Amino acid sequence: MIIGESIATETTTFSPWFERQGDAGTFFIQIMQRMPDCDVVGTVQTKNKEDADSAATSAGSFGTLSTTGTHSVRATSLKELVRIRMVVADGSEGESWVHLRVMPPSWETN
Repeated sequence: MIIGESIATETTTFSPWFERQGDAGTFFIQIMQRMPDCDVVGTVQTKNKEDADSAATSAGSFGTLSTTGTHSVRATSLKELVRIRMVVADGSEGESWVHLRVMPPSWETN
């Protein structure tokens, strides 16, 4: 079994939508391996069930992740559904990749 997923550079990937379980939560991305100069820009997105995916808004940003390890961000004012948007960028010439996984969030009770 392989844990996580490998994503090539210049790729935007989304986690599945999942229902929020609190008004706020801490979200995690674990970067297990990355090529040099390969960064991940992570964003927590939120929307209501009746909204189109394109109507999702940002509820929090991981910023640019350029090291292996577990990174977190606290997001507030969440709507009914939440997902993680990840953009893999490469600062050097050529193809690169990153291997990561989205960890379960830690919800804050209402």
